Amino acid sequence: MPVKACLLASASLLLVSLTAANAQVAAPNFGTGALGAPAAAAPAAGGVRPPSFAPAPIAAASPVAPAAGGANPFAAVQPPEAQTRAPTAAFQIAPAAATANEPDAPSGPDDAALRYYAAQRDMARVGAEIRRLKALYPTWAPPEDLFSAGPKVSEQPIWDLFATGDYAGAAAMVEKLKGDNAGWQPTADLGEKLADATARSSIAAAAANGSWPVVVKAAQSRPSLLTCDNVDLMWNLGEALVRTGDLARAYDAYAYVLSQCQDGGQRLATVQKASALLPPAGADALIALGRTGADGRSEFATLRFDPLRAEMGRVASGLASNLPADADLARFAEFVGRERSAGDAQLFGWYYYGQKKWAEAADWFRAAAQIDSSPKNVEGVVLSLRQAGDLDAAGKLAYDNRDRAPEIEKIYIELVSERLSSGASDTLPGADEVRRFADVVDASRSALGAQSLGWYWIGQEKVETAKAWFEKSVGWDESSQGVIGLAVASARLKDTAGLKAVKARYGERYPELAEFQTASAASAPRAKARPVTVRKGGGGGQDAALREAQKQFDAGDYKAALATLDKRQAAKGYDRGAELLRGWTNLKMRRFSEARQIFKAEDKKGSTKDTRFGIGATFNSQFNAW
Repeated sequence: MPVKACLLASASLLLVSLTAANAQVAAPNFGTGALGAPAAAAPAAGGVRPPSFAPAPIAAASPVAPAAGGANPFAAVQPPEAQTRAPTAAFQIAPAAATANEPDAPSGPDDAALRYYAAQRDMARVGAEIRRLKALYPTWAPPEDLFSAGPKVSEQPIWDLFATGDYAGAAAMVEKLKGDNAGWQPTADLGEKLADATARSSIAAAAANGSWPVVVKAAQSRPSLLTCDNVDLMWNLGEALVRTGDLARAYDAYAYVLSQCQDGGQRLATVQKASALLPPAGADALIALGRTGADGRSEFATLRFDPLRAEMGRVASGLASNLPADADLARFAEFVGRERSAGDAQLFGWYYYGQKKWAEAADWFRAAAQIDSSPKNVEGVVLSLRQAGDLDAAGKLAYDNRDRAPEIEKIYIELVSERLSSGASDTLPGADEVRRFADVVDASRSALGAQSLGWYWIGQEKVETAKAWFEKSVGWDESSQGVIGLAVASARLKDTAGLKAVKARYGERYPELAEFQTASAASAPRAKARPVTVRKGGGGGQDAALREAQKQFDAGDYKAALATLDKRQAAKGYDRGAELLRGWTNLKMRRFSEARQIFKAEDKKGSTKDTRFGIGATFNSQFNAW
């Protein structure tokens, strides 16, 4: 879905603030956007603003000093047995092009394919191959012994095995044909391709199994494969050399890709893979080989913070509790401000969100949104405001951006639903906001929103309106709350037939409907004003502890009443009157599940008017059905 840009009017560099109290990194201020600018960075102790650090490696210090200009930092720290040879003595990485120091290429053509066609008496191909070679080498002439007698062997069965990837089978067939046909040799084309394929297969299999010495040996056998066309083999070789402790040649392998290969994706992946394996000094030296773009930025500038990004991500997701060093965060924040990196600003937001530092998280999400108007950044601001308790601001922002992403619309509905169901008059939305919310609920067909409106209108004594919303909720997404809402509305409207229909249709799926009791005009006010109490003689007479619990209950000190009942039970055991009082005490504390469980247990032991009324009162109180 396209989004409206909320880019800044003007840009300013990051102000990094590390306070002595909590070492927070202030979000960069990129100007004023739709969400407002982040809070201004507070000055450090003494009023001196911390300096802006240039980007620097953030990993732990390495015993190897970083090399300048991409030079190999490991040449002087090789194992003793490796220091006696040049870094690439065991095998040479194939260069991208021939150099002046290399021997001249053969002056004549490879006529193996021509001889093969001649041996097969395939004259059409013989003629075509002669014309091709003459075009490449004008002074060349076909060999006089081209049609000399020799073994006629078809290579097609070998090529068939080659095509299926059965390189071992193809090699075995070559050897068999050589033994069966004296003097026969496979064409150069087949020999080279089979040797290359066998080496590639061996390297890939050995790397997958972690057999790193085998990878190195296979690469040594076919150095011609180590080119930009086979960069995956270069990556396997680099890892194998790291795993076997040969850091210098591992660095050479990675550096070769950066110096010779042009594909940007391959270059970036090479540095990423090397950074995950080499000590920090090697990663820094490779990053120094990055090419400078037209904008003056290195192609690898952002990679130096990848380890820190991973560390912050683990903190944000709750997988780690150890926080990164303050200095590392400050350098990263300076980079974010300078490079205007929206993704990294968002990462800072989730980092602080994971630590429940809602204000800092909101500031970083706002900063991210000023660079990139992605709905995810707006969502981060909304969630941070919600967690901080600023429900009005969170709700307004969510409403204004509800059309930009389903997630934001969902949060908006949840926010208003919480206010509608709280029952607190100071948090209830006004009439205009309720109408606005109803429009959003209708448009989105939100079952949760419809339920919230249903319970809200029950509280406002507009039961017909409530029933309509419960019907919508059940129609959009059937749930226990929606069905119970229908039952409550039917009972409040004294719609006996409607209540019966609800029970008949949904009773099997929602057994709690069987407990639903419609309060009569006489019983409801009485039950609401004065619940049944345990009186002297109701359960064998009250002792002193039970009288004390009853007194505490009547005074509204329900926690004390429960404590007294617990002490009494520990001392004197079970008492029916005490259990009924415990049920009413739990009900007053809105612990509906506990109250229902007590009344049901007593009703099972002996059903009385008090136990039945307790069950009904619990249900009606929980669902506002009085």
